[in-house]
Amino acid sequence: MRFKDKVIVISGAASGIGAKTATLFANEGATVYALDINPIENKSKNIIGLCCNVSSYEQVQQQISYILDKENQIHHLFCSAGIYYLG
Repeated sequence: MRFKDKVIVISGAASGIGAKTATLFANEGATVYALDINPIENKSKNIIGLCCNVSSYEQVQQQISYILDKENQIHHLFCSAGIYYLG
């Protein structure tokens, strides 16, 4: 349990690398806040899914404030969200 009592925030956590990373951290004892624009299917009691469009400053600020209110600190931030703009 290398990450016991640690708080991890992962963006882009609904699928792919972000989802796998969330699972790995949760399996190591971390409390993981998984942010994604798409709903997150919680596969672990240690993963808390939060809907968040990380291209929106306001949404990110709101979710980070929520996490800090609950946990008092964030130990690690893993940015895995992909943002694609046309034009």
